[in-house]
Amino acid sequence: MLSLSLLSYRGFWDTRVENRSAMADSIRGGLAGFRPLQDDWTLVWGPGTYRYLGSVFDSAMMYVVRHRHLPARYAIVVRGTNPVDLFDWLFGDFLPHRQVPWHPVDNGSAAGARVSLSTALGLKILLNMRAENVPEKLAQPGKFDFLIDLGDRALATTLDAADRLAYDSAAYDRIRRLSGRLLRYQRLWGIAEWLTGRVGTAMGDMLRLESIARMISLRQRLIRTLDDSLERFAEVPVAMLSPGLEELAGKKLPGIGLLELLGNLAAIHGDGLELFVTGHSKGGALAPALALFLSDTQRNEEIPVRRHYRWNPGSRAAIYCYAFAGPTPGNTAFAEYFNRHLGRRFYRYANQMDIVTHAWQSDRLRRLADIYGETVTPLPGLDPVFGEMADEVERLDYTHPGLDYPVTDAPGNRVEKHVIEFTGPMQADTTSYLLQALYQHVEAYIDLLGLGKLLDLGDLLGLGGSQGDS
Repeated sequence: MLSLSLLSYRGFWDTRVENRSAMADSIRGGLAGFRPLQDDWTLVWGPGTYRYLGSVFDSAMMYVVRHRHLPARYAIVVRGTNPVDLFDWLFGDFLPHRQVPWHPVDNGSAAGARVSLSTALGLKILLNMRAENVPEKLAQPGKFDFLIDLGDRALATTLDAADRLAYDSAAYDRIRRLSGRLLRYQRLWGIAEWLTGRVGTAMGDMLRLESIARMISLRQRLIRTLDDSLERFAEVPVAMLSPGLEELAGKKLPGIGLLELLGNLAAIHGDGLELFVTGHSKGGALAPALALFLSDTQRNEEIPVRRHYRWNPGSRAAIYCYAFAGPTPGNTAFAEYFNRHLGRRFYRYANQMDIVTHAWQSDRLRRLADIYGETVTPLPGLDPVFGEMADEVERLDYTHPGLDYPVTDAPGNRVEKHVIEFTGPMQADTTSYLLQALYQHVEAYIDLLGLGKLLDLGDLLGLGGSQGDS
């Protein structure tokens, strides 16, 4: 699952709009070439991609693979944050200061369960993705076209709200100025620096202090503007959901969406269908949200979900989730509801030296500036930034899902481990906070699971030009 999750970062730097075919070929090469995957999986859907309006990079990506020897077993792989897409950082990660209800109607089944605005946006984006490389026997196009129609109506509503907002000339001018600056910063992001040398060195060079300062400053101003718009017009900013550029240009995307694919798979495999949902980083928060959504929407009349989302009315798929290096998707009530329904089928891997796994718990955020001790040079200004984020989420009660379970029929106090927390070793050859954070966020998980000798991170991402890139 970790190898599949990291493989999803392939092509994150690709600026071409029509890049799905090349990315699919690259993923197939990784599936065939990497020893941890052992040529056991074949790509059956995707990658599906999404770009926020104005972005030149894919802000989200997902693909589905099928096990070659267990034909009813599928893995749904959700990519984490695109490290070079400023839009994805701003909207995909940095909107935890607002939460939205997990169920649109609170009838007690998930009372009080709420997820971050970033998680809600990310989940809706995944549900609107479409892919066209689906084997004919798995495809029945048209079943979930309503999702695109909903996106069209949401866009129309948002455009109407934008017209009304335009009458407030000060707000309109502020949004226009911020949008212009955002696009300029996006072009100046300097992607070439990321692709020189090893991945760690490239990322360290790229995430220079001035880039972080710009992003933080933009985040603060954009959040203020976004909050003002939400208070006026909507609970969730539907302008940032599908449709994307293709729909805006009047084109209907070919292929089928994820729910449509899974509905077809449920019809084929019945109760034997197994779904493994996995992701790393932002994907480590979205994977649990997506897994719970799929669990909820196959349970028919048991919970108050809209009928048109029920992709599996005739059977029950077994749904598992493996989340790596993720922030909290929602609050304590969400975590408790998640644990009741996915419990023993959920595994969460968290490195205590990985700053991402401490988001968005306010007490932990306040300690992150000094997490690596005196041997690592702290970044100037990082402490007040984490403090500001902690202040924003302090009352929102963010909690990670996942529990360990006692083994009742075994001697002693043995437990069945589902929350795998560990402390990654410090990299002694660097005093850079950013490079240390990068190692702890990615390579520490590879080392924990003994994969370091089996794969190279650069090759896995498609930057090494060797194995798995054929």
